[in-house]
Amino acid sequence: MNLPSPAERALYTSVACGDTEGERGAGERGGMDSMGMAASSGTSPVPRARGWIPLILLILLLLAPLTLAREPAPSPFDGFTQKEITAHRKKAEGKVKLIIRRWVDARDELVIKCPRCKGVGQIRQLLPGGRARAVGCPQCTGTGGYVSKKDFLRVFWEYFSSRYRTPERQRLLEGKYAAARANPGDAVSDLLQIDRCKRKVVEVHGNFATVRLTVKRAGVWQEETHEFIEDDNPPGTWCIYHEEADVEFVRFRYPAASPEGEAPAPVPTDDSSAAGTSLKPVPSKPPEPSGTRPPKPVEDPAKLFSVSQVTFRHVEENAYKVFGSVKNLTSNRRFAYIVIEVALYQGDRLVDTASCNVGTAILGPGKDATFSGFIYCDEAPDYDRLVPQIVKFEELQ
Repeated sequence: MNLPSPAERALYTSVACGDTEGERGAGERGGMDSMGMAASSGTSPVPRARGWIPLILLILLLLAPLTLAREPAPSPFDGFTQKEITAHRKKAEGKVKLIIRRWVDARDELVIKCPRCKGVGQIRQLLPGGRARAVGCPQCTGTGGYVSKKDFLRVFWEYFSSRYRTPERQRLLEGKYAAARANPGDAVSDLLQIDRCKRKVVEVHGNFATVRLTVKRAGVWQEETHEFIEDDNPPGTWCIYHEEADVEFVRFRYPAASPEGEAPAPVPTDDSSAAGTSLKPVPSKPPEPSGTRPPKPVEDPAKLFSVSQVTFRHVEENAYKVFGSVKNLTSNRRFAYIVIEVALYQGDRLVDTASCNVGTAILGPGKDATFSGFIYCDEAPDYDRLVPQIVKFEELQ
């Protein structure tokens, strides 16, 4: 058998390894043998391929957000006709306006004068022998102010989303309410207390709405802007937007009206050849300025309700109860949040007043319900007549 010579074996080996003449020369100069392996330094040609690894990793990192990007959520208003959009907007405006009215009323009545000491901070305590002394009011702890828990929850809890109403935030609000009860005067600025609200403008854009209020705080008129969102728990519920709790809320606007999809309004003409009748132009009303709707006429509560059987009774210590009956005189209307103020008079002099709430949540047509309230005083008030008056009510649609 004819075996290859050493020179031929070296040539075959260099060709199999892919070495060129220049590479063999460089290998020889750097101490490389015929297999391309380092003879002295012990290094390998593999590191030359490792230089591509950081570049490949960088490309993968840049492409990762594109591969992981989610498809945008479909709008709940896709496929809505203009009529359906108008109906949704009107329904949403009604819900938001109702919440705004109740929320503003709660802010107005959040911090009030203590009903027991009338804001003085002290009450009279009878001593043996007919003497009396002034002591700190136990209801307001001598501050003269009182924070209503019902209004406090309306302002900070009831009208927020389910994502906001967590057990942890509930514990924080309980501590805030305790601090406000201890010192109502210092808590006025933190509790969004207002003196009056004279303007409310609601603009619904889709599943969110913008509300602009003109309120009076600490004797100064100022503008406020709030955002309301349509919550899905339960569906169709509108609530106040909170920056931390509702940060993941996705806003969807109503789709723009398509000129091609709507039939143009008929133009009145005098040409009667087609229909056989003559069309006359109908004068159109000038558009009302935004946010300046004519005010709804105020109805006389005496035409809607009748109050009877008003009674004043001493129940315990310095507590006196005022109660009676109220009836809905209408045949097809419902009312809620009815507040009745009963005044105690001695001749023409006003002795005291009691604010009473109706026990029934909703007063239906022709129905009657009881109302009650309390007056706190050390001595029985001297009066000769009771005058009830309905000072607040809301009609349900």
